Amino acid sequence: MSRRVLVVDDEKGIRDALRQVLEYEEIEVQACASGSEALRLYPEFRPHLVFLDVKMQGIDGLETLRTLRELDSHAQVVMISGHGTIQTAVEATQLGAYDFLEKPLDTDRILLTLRNALQHVDLASENVRLKAEVHAQYEIVGSSKAIKQVIERIEKVAPTAARVLVTGENGTGKELVARAIHALSPRARGPFVEVNCAAIPTELIESELFGHMKGSFTGAFADRAGKFELADGGTLFLDEVGDMSLSAQAKVLRALEEGMISRVGSGKTLAVDVRVVAATNKDVRAEIAAGRFREDLLYRLNVVPIDVPPLRARRGDIPQLVEHFAGQLAQRGGLPAKAFDPEAVKRLAAHDWPGNIRELRNAVERLLILAPGSVVTVADVERVAGLRSADEGRGGGTGPADFAAAPWMRAATFEEFKQAAERTYILAKLKEHDWNVSETARTLDMPRSNLYKKIERYGLTGLGQGDGRGRPAAQEAAGGRPHARTGERGERVGADRQEARRGARCHAHCPGDLGEGGAGGPGRHWDRSGRVAVFPRLWLAADLLLGRRHGGHRRRAVGQRVVVEAAPRRRARGRAGAHHLGGRARDPRSAPPHRDCQRGHPVAVSGRATSLMTDDR
Repeated sequence: MSRRVLVVDDEKGIRDALRQVLEYEEIEVQACASGSEALRLYPEFRPHLVFLDVKMQGIDGLETLRTLRELDSHAQVVMISGHGTIQTAVEATQLGAYDFLEKPLDTDRILLTLRNALQHVDLASENVRLKAEVHAQYEIVGSSKAIKQVIERIEKVAPTAARVLVTGENGTGKELVARAIHALSPRARGPFVEVNCAAIPTELIESELFGHMKGSFTGAFADRAGKFELADGGTLFLDEVGDMSLSAQAKVLRALEEGMISRVGSGKTLAVDVRVVAATNKDVRAEIAAGRFREDLLYRLNVVPIDVPPLRARRGDIPQLVEHFAGQLAQRGGLPAKAFDPEAVKRLAAHDWPGNIRELRNAVERLLILAPGSVVTVADVERVAGLRSADEGRGGGTGPADFAAAPWMRAATFEEFKQAAERTYILAKLKEHDWNVSETARTLDMPRSNLYKKIERYGLTGLGQGDGRGRPAAQEAAGGRPHARTGERGERVGADRQEARRGARCHAHCPGDLGEGGAGGPGRHWDRSGRVAVFPRLWLAADLLLGRRHGGHRRRAVGQRVVVEAAPRRRARGRAGAHHLGGRARDPRSAPPHRDCQRGHPVAVSGRATSLMTDDR
């Protein structure tokens, strides 16, 4: 980059000599003979350095220096004088001059001063740039009413010395609030020291906060200043203060009350001037009731409370946040710049974002990396960010349109509302566990029999899981076949079968394992009359609920049932009960009725109701 230097001196020989030296160093030079001319050229030329004579006709050098510093507070000026005095040099330095050179000028001294001054300019420019980046990094983005209220409270409390307690969920930006308070306070030029109380072990947190002396504990090889000392004259941010130990809370309370601390292992007290801003994601009142947080410390910290709203409470800010994160990641993260389709932004705004702003930023970064095109579409949002599956697992979005379309919103009575909500919830959980009834019951902390009753009550079916005829979820889990021993979904009902096997017995007069098969195949074993096939059907609870309810078998075990099937030549007779198929006729007063099925289908019969059972039962 070309460097620019302005030379201001009423002696033509000095101007020419300086021009010759500077141009030899490949520096662009402009020269003028008066202070007024220098003030006119400065805004146009924007020099990196000014050589300015003290004694000049008209406006002298000191007055010109004062005006230049008013025009540009970062102006670098080197004063030149043939009659320099200490008083003049001190006055020039107080007005902001970088250095003071006496005539006659020495070439080496000029070049050394030039090099040092330009390096100082570079450092000052870098400092300004970094401050701007830090400010942008911790900028609070949003224009919703909720975030405006937070900003208004920050602007009111920042200029004061009051302590602040910031509350809110994880990822809502509590640290941004603390940094904004520090930046707008009179302590802005002081240090901002952050302490994550949740990340420091309990036995070390006192050492981190208050420092320690050499030899005070194992591993203390040297004296060390704590965070309170490091934050002296600035702001100390205690993040996750709710996770601090009670002993550390007592010391923090003393430091806040007296402004005095003592290092671990030292009886000497130190005075500190620290403004404390604390943050937590916990319910402090509940922590106090549980005995994990000191009530008196709460009163010390909670002078001005600020509650940061979750992202779902400020959905109107999501488009601004998406644009902000996309530009920030493209500029500093080296990611390709991509535009977001309006529909994609709407899809992002409809999501709940349980991780709040932190989760949204991660999603935007993931989309910039993985989205194939130059524009991020709604399909990219659903595929890459995974929002569709997450929302379906919860039963849909939570926007006003989603609530209006929800089935429970169409309920006429409160009882209908509860049933619709319960049905939707159970259906979502069954889908989440791939229609594994046992796993779903364990997740819901509900007895499996109760879950089966609700599945049958609400007619829940696994769409695409069975033959499409709307069978109960329990039959779907069994593979869609009433007598399947093994099959496509055998693993999912392993737990159900294991329990059923404890009470189930095969009472057919045949040895070996009874399996699945067609009529006359190896899986069916006919009784001695040749008219009835018997095989073990380990019926799930949902398959037997109807029979139990109608037959009075409320105390019968699941395993005390077998399945009988009529021989092919007998099936055409219509309805077939056990007494129609050659079994012992029952006295309807002594045994409950069996469960009938249409022809060609199995019949579930109580263990006491058929002659096919042997005496060893």
